[in-house]
Amino acid sequence: MPESHDTCVRCREAEVSGPLSLCADCSVETKDECSSGLIRLGQYLAAWAAFDEWLRRRGRGQTV
Repeated sequence: MPESHDTCVRCREAEVSGPLSLCADCSVETKDECSSGLIRLGQYLAAWAAFDEWLRRRGRGQTV
């Protein structure tokens, strides 16, 4: 059985309000950080895809 937390595992100050052992404020911040991270990951992967396409046009890209 998972350990029960009375205070937020992130800020260690506020009382927990959900199943992730995060307070309401940290829960929102964590979701925002995850969303921003996924956007940045998408941009990073798109840049690599564009680079691969650039290489392919020059006969050097990967063929899948």
